[in-house]
Amino acid sequence: VLARLTVATDTEQRATTEVHLHILPKHLWEADPDTTLLIEAEGLAGEGGGTSQLRTGRTNTSGAMVTFWDKDIGHWLEWEFNTPADGDYAVLLKYCTGSPSAIRDLQIDGVFPHQACRKIVFPGTGGFCKEADEWNYRSVQGADGEPLLFSLKAGRHRLRMSNLEGGMGLDYLLLIKR
Repeated sequence: VLARLTVATDTEQRATTEVHLHILPKHLWEADPDTTLLIEAEGLAGEGGGTSQLRTGRTNTSGAMVTFWDKDIGHWLEWEFNTPADGDYAVLLKYCTGSPSAIRDLQIDGVFPHQACRKIVFPGTGGFCKEADEWNYRSVQGADGEPLLFSLKAGRHRLRMSNLEGGMGLDYLLLIKR
């Protein structure tokens, strides 16, 4: 969202500034920090079918971002994580893209947990955060637009995403217990 602020004095002098604001998805600001898992994108457990790069110093990045994940169709990235308890988890990604959209798939423990995970569309954000905060948040959603919940047992899991189309930078993934 682009916000514009104009300030005027009683002598009709004016100053205007613009700033991009990102409104966090409702399920993110309702998330319990004690049961939410943060997976930094640079903490890759594996990669295949291409070579990504890490970039630091980008606007509003937590650590480094993973980028150059667009050249090879099928290029996959994989992360390991531990769930502390059995439960239903939503997956949310902090991403950016200069493409009109980026398309990825998502597997957990080697399987597509839902049909919607075979093709996840990430709308364009305007760039790769070189000079402006162009990050956006996207949950893995069902046809109704609501976040999908993935039933996970306590313990170690692997999450894999593959490039199907378009460039995308990734800052982190969140698994939010419901």
